[in-house]
Amino acid sequence: MMHKLKKATAQVTLKTAPENAEFNDFRNRLENLSTYLKSSSKALNESEQAWKEVCNKQKQFAETFVNRYPDKDDIREFGKQSSIASQKLVKEFTLRLEGQQAKHWEVDAVVQEYLAEINSISAEYKPINAAHTEVAMYDKKVADLQKVKKPDEAKIARNMEKLEEAKKKYEEILDRVVDHMKEVYNKRQVALKATYVAYWSSQLRAFDLVDNSLRPTRDFVAGSVDSIANVKISRMTADDVKKFIEEHSTLECTSPRGADATSPASSSSPASENPKAPFAEGNAPAEKNVPTSPVEETPEAPAAPEAAAV
Repeated sequence: MMHKLKKATAQVTLKTAPENAEFNDFRNRLENLSTYLKSSSKALNESEQAWKEVCNKQKQFAETFVNRYPDKDDIREFGKQSSIASQKLVKEFTLRLEGQQAKHWEVDAVVQEYLAEINSISAEYKPINAAHTEVAMYDKKVADLQKVKKPDEAKIARNMEKLEEAKKKYEEILDRVVDHMKEVYNKRQVALKATYVAYWSSQLRAFDLVDNSLRPTRDFVAGSVDSIANVKISRMTADDVKKFIEEHSTLECTSPRGADATSPASSSSPASENPKAPFAEGNAPAEKNVPTSPVEETPEAPAAPEAAAV
């Protein structure tokens, strides 16, 4: 007990054993790196959740639009297609929850493995501190023995020997830990690349999912936005409405740029190949009420949907 008390006293009152600058430098580097990687992984998770919320809102809007739209025309058909597409989109963003993982989660796993490796080094700090305390204790003891009027040279020699043993042990532990720190820190570029790729892979996947799922909707909106933006609806008469519907048929809006090769959908979208058909053959929404579940279809029309957790 007395030995432990002396060690504790030495730890508190003495700093005669110098701090190792290299150890402190790499400890700070690894701690800063760990803090950043944790925050970047958090950003990835938050972004993924935000995309899920956006897709849920799209789904909710599309379903409500179809339920509230009173006419049976092409606009309703586009609304139904957007609703079905948005339901599939929500399902895509729940893949991780259903046990299927997108690639960016596999990349983020590399970051998590590296963080675990950094964290394992912190467990090695305790033996260093204990060895450092041992050095400080014998250092103080030798100094106290040398201060007395009649020093006991034999006792001083014994404690000097113990001090040297303690220093040797401390340096061995320190060298081993610092080597390990260098080895782990040397992998930083791999981990940093992984966190960069994981985040942007997630973003690009989300962009692609939205773009591919809602491409017919995008084409229809692109072909309609300017003509509708110029409408002065408060001044429209019944004849104006009829003329507007005839001149701005939804069928004509599906491929606003015609055969222009620069259009994103001009070469790949079936709708652009046939301007009289707003949907690809075989993909037109069936004449039935829109399902509210992203997985299952129901024969009954849904009530106005409420926000659902993904």
